[in-house]
Amino acid sequence: MANPPHLLVVEDDPLHIKSFRYAAETYDLRCPVSTVQNGVEALERLRSGATTASNTVVLTDLEMPRMGGLGLLRELRADPALRTTVVFVVSSTDDRDSVREAYELGIAGFVRKSSLTPDRRHLIQLLRDFTHLVTLPTP
Repeated sequence: MANPPHLLVVEDDPLHIKSFRYAAETYDLRCPVSTVQNGVEALERLRSGATTASNTVVLTDLEMPRMGGLGLLRELRADPALRTTVVFVVSSTDDRDSVREAYELGIAGFVRKSSLTPDRRHLIQLLRDFTHLVTLPTP
């Protein structure tokens, strides 16, 4: 892949971040990965130009301090420069209304943390396949 997308992981739990980074390396994800702890930091990163929004795939939890995943999605979709950002939700929530709202806000997919294997292999495979097969929007 000539220009792999950048993965921005929005997660406040250091253990989940550590396990994702370990899995990305172990299963050869081949995409640059950065992490932030909440939606506010994700927006700052995307708006600062530190990552190119059109070449970024966001993985976000829903429940975080300052700004959760749904707030992040609302902000992304309201911002003309960020509205086409591809977002996957990776969350432990079982709240059907939150899942529905996330899809209404245009997520690419919702993965429950409880469905993941401890090594996160299936999540990495999903992301690897997605980043190799799907054409991301251009600015």
